Amino acid sequence: MAIEDANYKFLYVNVGAQGRISDAGVFNNCNFFTALQSDVLGLPKPCELPNSSVVAPYMLVADDAFPLSKNIMKPFPKRNLSECQRIFNHRLSRARRVVENASGIMSAKFRVYKSPMALKNSSVKSVVLATACLHNFLRDRQIQSGTDSDDHVVVGEDTADELDEDEGKNSGGLLPMKSVAGRVSADAKALRQTLAIYFANEGAVTWQWKSTGLRCD
Repeated sequence: MAIEDANYKFLYVNVGAQGRISDAGVFNNCNFFTALQSDVLGLPKPCELPNSSVVAPYMLVADDAFPLSKNIMKPFPKRNLSECQRIFNHRLSRARRVVENASGIMSAKFRVYKSPMALKNSSVKSVVLATACLHNFLRDRQIQSGTDSDDHVVVGEDTADELDEDEGKNSGGLLPMKSVAGRVSADAKALRQTLAIYFANEGAVTWQWKSTGLRCD
């Protein structure tokens, strides 16, 4: 499991869970989830969204594997969606492509990911963590030199379709996790709906109308 920033760099990597452990179990038992729940990550304070008086917290974009919360935003279920909700899902999908691309870029650079690793489990963990560190180092060098545009971006960013949860499998990226069961707070649902309305109005961008063919008043 990994968390990336907007520059395709890894901020957190969790490696080594046993294969028999469910994906939801890996997430619920990692130290990042504990720190997030305990509010000790030092996230920036909530602020107003651009061109709006709406105040929103900083959050991670995620897929259906993760629980919806004030700091983890995932798409609306794909049934009976309003136009605003469809736009929200599309915008969230565009942001999530960074996750797929980051792992795809790393696997393209390090050929050890092109085939099963004939190594001990402990060595595999070291290889994954080492390549993640090297990936971040190379990203920093590329950003500083202005050559980061040469990266092999795996998932296109101009498609109208929402990101397929299976795309990571084809790109060499990290596999999507199974859904995490649990009660979603009313505040988190309200925040997601507020963001959906914002993206369809004062937070709208021109390409979303071209991509979705929708308009929400």
